[in-house]
Amino acid sequence: MLNDIYGHTPKLETDGDFGPKSKEAFGRAIGQLQLTGSIDDVNVWTKFLRRSARLGFERSMQHHLQRHDGHV
Repeated sequence: MLNDIYGHTPKLETDGDFGPKSKEAFGRAIGQLQLTGSIDDVNVWTKFLRRSARLGFERSMQHHLQRHDGHV
């Protein structure tokens, strides 16, 4: 999610570890969403997931509409 929706570069490796690079990327992502708090807070985590899903959906629809209109 941090790579695909938030465009983290360089891409984070999927290794199952929530290390310093992941924590930094998560901090930037919640900042983009204007959230504050910790990933350990269930309310923050839930808002992060919902807003990320909405953002991913909006971006995929924009991409779909551009392709449909021939404006790739």
